[in-house]
Amino acid sequence: MFLERRKKKIKILKVRKRYILLLEVLIAFMLVALCVFPLISPHTYILIAQRKFIDKIEVDHLVNVMYADVVERMYENKIPLNDIINSRTFEIDDIYLEQFGIKKAFPYRGTYQFGIPKSKYKPRYEASYTVYLLPLDFTFFPKGQENAEEGKETLKYHYEVFAIRDLTEGELPPGEEETENEEEEVE
Repeated sequence: MFLERRKKKIKILKVRKRYILLLEVLIAFMLVALCVFPLISPHTYILIAQRKFIDKIEVDHLVNVMYADVVERMYENKIPLNDIINSRTFEIDDIYLEQFGIKKAFPYRGTYQFGIPKSKYKPRYEASYTVYLLPLDFTFFPKGQENAEEGKETLKYHYEVFAIRDLTEGELPPGEEETENEEEEVE
């Protein structure tokens, strides 16, 4: 009889302890879950910063390759002189990026533009060419932005391009027309 009582008491105690054990396990899982976030967050921050840095390095490399392409196209006269002198803005689209081997989604949109050229020329009888110093600006901004002035993540690159324009017969250097007209008025 004594054994029967003892067994019953043990069974009752085991049934009561199961509820407490389940609660302890749930609290332990919750503590582990709460501790995981502070352990993982620095690594995710480092991963995001690393991705942004890699994107900027890709843009740096792309700008250098595009600069060489623009200078080559200028040499071959594929970019009209009027577009250069009038500071026309050229969009850099996905088709243009595919020429340089970028086939994945590029996180930046970009443009390039020639600035106001500085020119130096000699009168027609001394030289048959005009010398230009052309500022070339590349601007890249994240695809979510509407224009380049909105955000802080805008990447700007500045180059100076030296160009010589040969003047054929009948062409006058810029500014030469004005001096001839003034001479005609004086006479």
